[in-house]
Amino acid sequence: MVLSARFRILRNLVTGNPIRLFFPLAILLLFQVSGWSAEQQVKPTFVKETSVQVERGGEVKIVMEAIPDYGNQILFEIQKAPLHGHLSELTPLSDHQVSVLYQHDGSRMPLSDEFLFRAQSPGRAKSPGTRAQITVIPPPPLLQIEPKEIDFGAHFLGEKSQTNLKIRNLGGMKASGRLTLPSGCTAPDGD
Repeated sequence: MVLSARFRILRNLVTGNPIRLFFPLAILLLFQVSGWSAEQQVKPTFVKETSVQVERGGEVKIVMEAIPDYGNQILFEIQKAPLHGHLSELTPLSDHQVSVLYQHDGSRMPLSDEFLFRAQSPGRAKSPGTRAQITVIPPPPLLQIEPKEIDFGAHFLGEKSQTNLKIRNLGGMKASGRLTLPSGCTAPDGD
């Protein structure tokens, strides 16, 4: 719009028509002095990113916050739902804060999740989508040994007996360590 007004002013300068020159010039000055344009938008509401940690399969409260707007109630909405969990309904905490409960679905991977939310103050545009980052904490290592007890029974001196032990990690993190056998017990080489 401003470019077409400039073009008309230049054309009218070349043709020398003073009446046609004045009106576009006045409009162009109005646009440039006031800073107003037809494409100008209302300023958006500002929100803060948030991040939390949750245990795998656990639940956590997430607080979403916007910059206060002089006591006006700010409306929040979920723009994109999380992929590996579920959200409760939004619960207002103040005029510029809401909370939501996030329940992780228990999946082993990935170790993060996120959702997008936005907010809107009265008389302002909606904020752009803002990220709520969720870090999933896997449970610590938990070793399970089967069988729990071994009874070799009665044996003569020098007689050998063997059995297998199954060791599994039921936790979510890598277990590392060293297996120390009791006196008189051996393990096959390479295992």
